[in-house]
Amino acid sequence: MTQLTDDKRKELWAEFMSLVSSERSELAGITKQELKVVVDVIDNWIEAAIPSFLAAIPSPGNTALTAKQKLYLFNAIVKKRWEVN
Repeated sequence: MTQLTDDKRKELWAEFMSLVSSERSELAGITKQELKVVVDVIDNWIEAAIPSFLAAIPSPGNTALTAKQKLYLFNAIVKKRWEVN
């Protein structure tokens, strides 16, 4: 899995801005440019954390699952945890 390109980051940033707008939510205390920095920082953190995450999965999952499958599960778990709170 590779880091997002600048274009993909901008696309994600625009999608988030649209989501916030459609939900009539406010981004109090943060500008659009500051939010773009947040997107960049999160993507950079993910890139740095992936090797540690992948290495932390015990066998047989570590060898039986592909990196894409492991990351799919990571994404699904984060979404489920968010639903609970």
